[in-house]
Amino acid sequence: MNKLIINADDFGLCDSVNEAIVDCFVQKNLTSATLMVNTKSSTKALELSKKYNIPIGLHFNIVRGKSLAGRSTITDNDNFFFSRKELFKRIIKNQVNPQDIQLEFLAQIKFLENEEVNFTHFDSDNHSHYNPFIIKALRNIIISKNINVRNLNPLKFSNPLLNLNRNIKQTYYKLINFFFWDKNFQGNNYLTSIYDLNSIKKINKENYNKLIKTNYSNIILELMVHPYKKSEELFKIYTTKKEIEFVNNCIKEYEILSNDYGLFLNQNYQLSSFKALISS
Repeated sequence: MNKLIINADDFGLCDSVNEAIVDCFVQKNLTSATLMVNTKSSTKALELSKKYNIPIGLHFNIVRGKSLAGRSTITDNDNFFFSRKELFKRIIKNQVNPQDIQLEFLAQIKFLENEEVNFTHFDSDNHSHYNPFIIKALRNIIISKNINVRNLNPLKFSNPLLNLNRNIKQTYYKLINFFFWDKNFQGNNYLTSIYDLNSIKKINKENYNKLIKTNYSNIILELMVHPYKKSEELFKIYTTKKEIEFVNNCIKEYEILSNDYGLFLNQNYQLSSFKALISS
């Protein structure tokens, strides 16, 4: 039978995101969440994960906030990470030491270990681990520590006539899988999200049924979600027009995933988590 992992990103970003994730988990519309360990609400998120027994992964973050490992080639002089765009530019210019990425990854893992969290897997903020340089830098750690990792392999391709930008990204993810994904990596087989829809102007619960529908059998599918509860702090974090559009989509996701109980219980899937993959 197919297994469905429903993972919420950005746990710990701020209090309203933490509250949104808990609300959706209580409604049985999440099976796990990935934690940002260098944000102001990380500690509160950890407390909530223990209170509600939410399986936690690492939302590996090297594109915003402050480094846990200190100043390096992936930070400015004040230990703050460069933006994703700037980081990737520096990688192309050969200005990034892969060891600095490794040390930051280990520091963020150590943070979870110190909090006695048996983390289940990792993904990354802005999908930065799908940069070939970064995934190669992390390869040996992932394999030696037997860490489950988010696979961005698309379940379905968006229609290029209706959502060209997403189709291009999906093609990129497919190419990364073909050329750089190690056969020893463990995790989900496919991934989907509302951004794979041909249009996200009107998101509704039926959209999720369409997203996870498949003719594949015996797969592990991850549905990536970003439930955000509307708050002033969100609009202090996200300020550009594009970012605000993203936040509004996240608020819509929250409204759907927190409103109805067990939206995915009667689908042709067994609800699962990366934690179950570790124990299986």
